[in-house]
Amino acid sequence: IFVMGDKLPEEELRMEKRRVFDIEALKRLAAQELAKNNTKLKVSQMKSEKKINAASVRALETVQALETMRVELSHIEAEMGALKNTLTWRNKGLVDKMRVAL
Repeated sequence: IFVMGDKLPEEELRMEKRRVFDIEALKRLAAQELAKNNTKLKVSQMKSEKKINAASVRALETVQALETMRVELSHIEAEMGALKNTLTWRNKGLVDKMRVAL
């Protein structure tokens, strides 16, 4: 037991300094590991965000392509409707001509 004012023996003083040094070294190592892990996490997040953005762009392009196809399909349907009407009237005209001929 030491009383205030007593000096620590030289060996204990060295051990105490070493213990403080070891604690400081561990703190530095922990800080370095934390920084490294934070960097890895940020890189991982950036890669994930990049993948998400790429997927979003692909989804948007798909939606745009589908919309274009829908518009083209409606034009084709309209043309088919017009052709059907034309054919119906032509057939009616042929039937009428055949009746007259018979």
